[in-house]
Amino acid sequence: MTARCTIALTLLLGCGRPLAVERQHEKRPWLLTDELRAAVAAHDETLRTARSSLLLANNVSVTDCAQYIDARRKGIGVSEEVNARFVSSEYLVCDVLSATTEARAVEQQLPGLRGRVLASRLDLRSFNSSLKPMLADDLSTLAALPGKLRATDTTVTLGLEGWIVSLQVVAEVDLTHDGKVDWLVWLADGSTESTYRDYRTLIVEDVAQNGPLHAAELWPALTAVDRSSHLSTARGCGCQQLPSIAIADRRGREARPSRSAMH
Repeated sequence: MTARCTIALTLLLGCGRPLAVERQHEKRPWLLTDELRAAVAAHDETLRTARSSLLLANNVSVTDCAQYIDARRKGIGVSEEVNARFVSSEYLVCDVLSATTEARAVEQQLPGLRGRVLASRLDLRSFNSSLKPMLADDLSTLAALPGKLRATDTTVTLGLEGWIVSLQVVAEVDLTHDGKVDWLVWLADGSTESTYRDYRTLIVEDVAQNGPLHAAELWPALTAVDRSSHLSTARGCGCQQLPSIAIADRRGREARPSRSAMH
């Protein structure tokens, strides 16, 4: 199995390997998988490790983290072409590599509860996903939607007919430099019956606050001059249009079945 397929399968099925022991009350950027901790520790090597060619929105391709991060810092997004969205799973580690160099250290928040917090409190309307056509005021979290919901310490996965959406907390940082804990979250959004996949890194700001949580895509947040202002704007979801293939595929499954038991 290729590295790309392994990463993609791990994200969609929520099988990320958490650290065996998380020591409490330390103050540092928390990386919540062994793979990420190793990648960040070998920062320079990770920057230059060859990856599958990824097509960007300007029709230029990148093949390693250094090229990818440079392009993203210039505001160049990933192409909406289907294969590019699939390949982007290999570059999620690059997002974390860049974000952790920008971030300040933090104390852990909500260990053991992260997946359940994402399921019950993250407002899905605050960022783009294939679930957009299903959402409403009373259907705005994964826990409120029909389907099979599974939550672990760091991951929540919603299984619908022919579709899986997964959110995984991979790091705890202070990205906005306001002394509050932010989560870096990997979104995996894909069909189990077609080739459509989408992978993105989100930032969920100030996870210790009461009430709903909101997410924004990482790179606009990193490249904005005023990060906090950008994230507040994203809460109103000035989201870009979803790829038409995702909307068409999901709308074909919009009939809402009875909710399955939560696991």
